[in-house]
Amino acid sequence: MATLVLGGVGAALGGGIGGLIGTFVGQTIDTNILGSGRAGRSRLADLAFQSSSYGAQLPRIYGTMRVAGAVVWATDLVANIPAGGGKAPPTGGAYSYSASFAVALSSRGANRVRRIWADGKLLRGEAGDWKVPTNFRFYRGDEDQRIDPLIASIEGIDNTPAYRGISLAVFEQLQLLEFGNRIPVLTFELEADQDQPTTEYILADLSSGLIQGGASNTVAGYAGSGPTVGDALSPLLEVQQIQLAVAGEQLNASPASNLLTIQDHELGCGLEAAVPRASIRRAPSADLPTRVSLRYFDAALEYQGGQQQATWSTNARESRLIEIPAVLTASAARTSAHDLLTKIWDERETAEFKLPLTFAGARIGDRLVTSEDEQWRITGRMLESWVVHLRCCRVPGRSVPIEADAGRTIGALDRIAEPSDIVLLDLPAMNEVAGDPMISIAVSGGQQPWRALPLVLTAESMAPLELAAPARAVLGVARSRLSPGSESLFDQVNSVILELRDDDWLQNCTADDLLAGANLAALGRELLQFARVEPLGGRRFRLSQLLRGRFGTEWAMSDHREGDRFVLLRRSDLTTAGLPRVAIGRRILATGRGVGDGLAPGSAQLDFTFEACRPPAPCQLRCATTFDGGLKANWIRRSRVGYDWNDYLDAPLGEESERYLVRVGGQLGSLTKEVQAQDCFISSAELSSVGAYPFELSVVQLGTFARSHPVSINVEKRS
Repeated sequence: MATLVLGGVGAALGGGIGGLIGTFVGQTIDTNILGSGRAGRSRLADLAFQSSSYGAQLPRIYGTMRVAGAVVWATDLVANIPAGGGKAPPTGGAYSYSASFAVALSSRGANRVRRIWADGKLLRGEAGDWKVPTNFRFYRGDEDQRIDPLIASIEGIDNTPAYRGISLAVFEQLQLLEFGNRIPVLTFELEADQDQPTTEYILADLSSGLIQGGASNTVAGYAGSGPTVGDALSPLLEVQQIQLAVAGEQLNASPASNLLTIQDHELGCGLEAAVPRASIRRAPSADLPTRVSLRYFDAALEYQGGQQQATWSTNARESRLIEIPAVLTASAARTSAHDLLTKIWDERETAEFKLPLTFAGARIGDRLVTSEDEQWRITGRMLESWVVHLRCCRVPGRSVPIEADAGRTIGALDRIAEPSDIVLLDLPAMNEVAGDPMISIAVSGGQQPWRALPLVLTAESMAPLELAAPARAVLGVARSRLSPGSESLFDQVNSVILELRDDDWLQNCTADDLLAGANLAALGRELLQFARVEPLGGRRFRLSQLLRGRFGTEWAMSDHREGDRFVLLRRSDLTTAGLPRVAIGRRILATGRGVGDGLAPGSAQLDFTFEACRPPAPCQLRCATTFDGGLKANWIRRSRVGYDWNDYLDAPLGEESERYLVRVGGQLGSLTKEVQAQDCFISSAELSSVGAYPFELSVVQLGTFARSHPVSINVEKRS
């Protein structure tokens, strides 16, 4: 799996290495001699795209880099079947899948994996927390590395390699719902060396010790890749402006840079009658680029690609693009681009000096200084007829650091997942006929950014129901007690202070907006609407100008307390789940199964009465005594299929028949009467059986599946 064939160093240098070492010429080995087999390919793109091809090459990673690696083993996708074997899948609409696979990251050992991205989103955060459930193992690439137990259990021990010398990431049952039920494109923040490695170390390691020398500057990260050592080294040598020279049986990356002074009388040595002091050539400026662009990896951009450039002319005739698979700062990259452009223009001037034998010890890389303070770097040498011929190029000007801005990127939000925050809602029917039992679920907490939250619902005598909540709801807690009010009028007196769970915002609305259904919320078991919102700071708001007891929930107005849960009822934010009829009257328990739930999962419970099948209580209950001492009660019917009462006519009947149960209670007991109209007469004889005044008179509507909550009044004796 290693990407670099170190045995091919000689070919990479353009011939047998022994043919170069030991010769008097001692040529400098530049990047052209090293060669490059990557024409038309991007070094940076190779690290960003994941491969699964047989024989795909792996880079050798130094420092810390973001790499994609190569998938070396994978299982088929596995469908997640709901607990209990039910037909409803956990997603609420489509089966979710998981997969297990292994990714080779580097052809040398590494210390650890930090962050992991999947399709550009964070899969693993800086703190090591997972945004999507999975089991994960990392193998450093040690020489005594053991085989992975999962791979061995599937492939067999004898058929499972240990991947020694290769850093390996293994995912077990990575949940794929977030990624369209496919294995996503992964990139890894891989830490190969704890400290920033030196260029000297990288060159020596990539060349298997052939290249030595003191290039002591460090890099934050580097990826050596390509079919030859030359491919792996050439970007680093070019950008760092490192010259290779033969030194014994090795190559020296930093030849001794002696400073040799040339006196005027030493120039022009030779046997000829007239020898020029120096032969200087200058390449045509039209052939030189006036812009150099440098592409690199920038840690400030989450190790994504950055580009800096140096330009000498706004009307650049020629430009040059250089890619280096290294982690640089924006300022370092711009400085390098400027230095490379300067080097190109300075080195267009070459010179050949003919000097006496006193310069026979001059070496490649030494510098010559003329009487005019011009500096030249020796690139080649030859001894002929007792004259030392030195070929040189002009030394570029001194590098000056240049500040640059890396730009901005919208980084992946990295927050540790919290336990799920769940509220179960047994909502009444809202202008519709209820069918099978349904429960509504509002959730928050979990992960940021939000991801579908797995849940499981359980109850006595009911098989567990697995589902996923795709949306986050606006949740809060009451920080004051809301007093009872009237369901018939705007409540202009009472208000309630809420503290929202997250950084959400509540907005004012008009009376017309309220009548159209805006700002509907559940506070405890009461449904209400609010027109005025007063921000108090710290995620707290005061709600006032209320419509109370919406959709027949006036019965819950007297049950409020500080600490009531608040849910903004927007259909898009709620998850609904169908329940079997055996769940009616049972206590439903909802438990979060998100990545933040761990050993203390978020949960909620609710005694489910199926409010949607319950007709609303009658309204405008009145009672009067008759001349013979009896009672006459009447009321107005309400319907779960028509709460709006715009024409003052009877609401449509939402039940199979119209029936009411009237109860009169007194000191001696109570009596009940069932009627089929919106009024009832209780005779004086009947009243005598329950005692004397005062009486409590209550009415409930008998629905097809359940009774309404009662509506009641106290009846005092008329004087």
